[in-house]
Amino acid sequence: MARGVLLCWQMTVLGRRGFILGLGLLGVACLSPTLPLPPPSRPTVEGPNQQGLVTLEGDVEGGSTVFAANMRSGEIRGQFTGSDGHYRFEIPAEIGDELELWYQVGTTSSPSIVFTIPK
Repeated sequence: MARGVLLCWQMTVLGRRGFILGLGLLGVACLSPTLPLPPPSRPTVEGPNQQGLVTLEGDVEGGSTVFAANMRSGEIRGQFTGSDGHYRFEIPAEIGDELELWYQVGTTSSPSIVFTIPK
């Protein structure tokens, strides 16, 4: 009978150690670096319209914020995408302007792409 109690005690100690080890590994996994974000795809570009605004539309990872910067004027605009990752917003630009586009999820930024506003 004493042998059964000892075996039960050993399994309980090992079970607790295994549980604590599992929690430790989970904590370390949370500290590991995340995979880099892919760059955004080239957006659909409409305009410029009579007000001098270009509409950018596309899709990125859901729950992110998309930014566009007009490299000539320095104007930056952006939009939060929501869970579907779809964006559509306007930015002042002229034909021939270069725009830089990127997105951010939390504190992680994607690589940017640069494209020219076509005729």
